[in-house]
Amino acid sequence: MARERELALGRPAGVDRRAVLRTGRHVAWSLPAVHVVLQSPVYATSGPAALSVTAVGHALEGRAESPSRFVVTTTVANLSSEATDDLRVAYRMADGVSATVSPPLGWTVVSGDGTGLIVLSVDTELAGSASTGPCECVFVSTGVTGGQPVPVTVVATPGVAGRPGTAMTTVTV
Repeated sequence: MARERELALGRPAGVDRRAVLRTGRHVAWSLPAVHVVLQSPVYATSGPAALSVTAVGHALEGRAESPSRFVVTTTVANLSSEATDDLRVAYRMADGVSATVSPPLGWTVVSGDGTGLIVLSVDTELAGSASTGPCECVFVSTGVTGGQPVPVTVVATPGVAGRPGTAMTTVTV
């Protein structure tokens, strides 16, 4: 009936004004929500430290005296605007694998060198919206791995307040 009325008045057939208003009312509610999500990047959070961890591991060419060496490259990013209090990074190897580690400059072994769990601390706090940069820790396996994959879980904790970050990598040594 509306179409006949439009044709009688000389208007082209199509969407009428009321249909546009009905549809537009629903679109108006959905567009601002999408717009806000696109403008708030993940790294722009405020409050206690929130850590993100990336870790990549690979085997090193072995020599007769240390055939099971591997390296884990770790980057810890603070996604918040507040600095960490006491940044710790824990490396947990698979069951039955123990290792020693040579931490990079600025990192200190806190506990566990020679066990399946090694904890390092970073000598300085990690500022808000900053990262540690890629840090390479060289591990020497003291257990028998026999060319098997060795899962390594990396957990970074920011100190008193904040959200830890976790990553996992697998190294075949």
